[in-house]
Amino acid sequence: MAKKDFKGGISTLIKRTEEPQTDNTRKNGEPDSATLASTSADIRTTLVMGEDYLEWLKDYVYSRKVKGDFRFTQKEALHEAIDLLKKKIGKLPPRPHTEREAENKFKLQIKRGRSK
Repeated sequence: MAKKDFKGGISTLIKRTEEPQTDNTRKNGEPDSATLASTSADIRTTLVMGEDYLEWLKDYVYSRKVKGDFRFTQKEALHEAIDLLKKKIGKLPPRPHTEREAENKFKLQIKRGRSK
């Protein structure tokens, strides 16, 4: 049996049916909410919420994906929800500096506890 020549790599064997989406836009051309929110740095956090809320969030994300918005995420759903709250409530005064310091102190205590 003769050996096959694969000099072009695997990409020469696979035919693309559509160009990959390289930007962060939806099918309608609008930027996704993760792109809009990326003006500030993303941080990872843990939220404690009721199981029914989490299940509803997962159902909502799934329904968006089924409708063709395949890259929609829980992060984007939360951004949408917070944007709606911002529109409804309006501008809020920032937390006092002392509250922010207390939050940072608590965060450091948690980090020290995890590193043991």
